[in-house]
Amino acid sequence: EIIKMATGIRRALVQEPSSPLISEAGRELFEACKNGDLVKVKKLVNTSNVNAKDTAGRKSSPLHFAAGFGRKDVVEHLLQCGASVHARDDGGLIPLHNACSFGHAEVVQLLLRHGADANSRDNWNYTPLHEAAIKGKIDVCIVLLQHGGDPSIRNTDGKTALDLSDPLTKPV
Repeated sequence: EIIKMATGIRRALVQEPSSPLISEAGRELFEACKNGDLVKVKKLVNTSNVNAKDTAGRKSSPLHFAAGFGRKDVVEHLLQCGASVHARDDGGLIPLHNACSFGHAEVVQLLLRHGADANSRDNWNYTPLHEAAIKGKIDVCIVLLQHGGDPSIRNTDGKTALDLSDPLTKPV
């Protein structure tokens, strides 16, 4: 009986995102990742939902949310549970793009140590370095460059990270 229920919950989380039961359970996990509620994340996450996609927005994973909100402890736990640093949302972003865009240097370092690709390109060929440069996140740019981030990569519009960098930080 319990195995049947667990299988049903897993199926709903992974394959049937429109299910009300799943929406609530999945929503709780994504909210806990956003809010940095490690206790709740530990209760909710398991190997079958650690790489689940949100049913709303860009179809992000729990790791996308934790990385984007700079929740280092949650990111560490998700990685220990098997979260993929290569998971892509609908825009082609990996969690590293999110951490870079919002300037979370410690999370960036953690994701890179776990094999995230510093030169990963989204659907528009933006790399994590593009994301950090646009937002003027100098410390993140430095980390990416130290880990093989390629400043010569051009996005779909032919622009490098330097071309798109915040004008106030270009001299750096």
